[in-house]
Amino acid sequence: IRSVSSDSPSTPYMIWSSRPSRQTSCTNAKKSSASRSRPRVYRPHSANVESRIRSLVEVTQLLYGRWRTQDELMVAATTDPLTGLANRDALMAALAQAERSVAVLYIDVDHFKGVNDIWGHAIGDRVLVEVTRRISAACRRDDVVARVGGDEFVVLLRHVDEVIARRICRRIIDE
Repeated sequence: IRSVSSDSPSTPYMIWSSRPSRQTSCTNAKKSSASRSRPRVYRPHSANVESRIRSLVEVTQLLYGRWRTQDELMVAATTDPLTGLANRDALMAALAQAERSVAVLYIDVDHFKGVNDIWGHAIGDRVLVEVTRRISAACRRDDVVARVGGDEFVVLLRHVDEVIARRICRRIIDE
């Protein structure tokens, strides 16, 4: 590809051919109309550049939108919508990846049905969110806290021995 100036200096353009030996100037391109591979003329216009940039921006926005949607679907598929904790599927995946030194804690909130019956589901939901906060606060950052039922929680403690597991259990109960 080479740049060739035209008669008017305000409109530069480039000529290229499919064969390198056919690169030519504008005047030769007009004369060699009988040649097999006729040179094509590319004239850059600001409207064409703007159009291409707009297209690239649109495609980029579509890709980011799709990635964001995939991330949102992944979060929705692996978390409990009320508490934001891992759900049963996420817990099972964490258990499948767990190594040998783990402890699994099962927590059932006593008399929770009575809270919902007396105070209503809105208050019951607030109680569950508070229980979630307290269980999570008693656990370590690497532990997996999951809500597996209405008032049932499972905590997967990774890399623990019995002493640490008992200590975390005591913190959860005391919370």
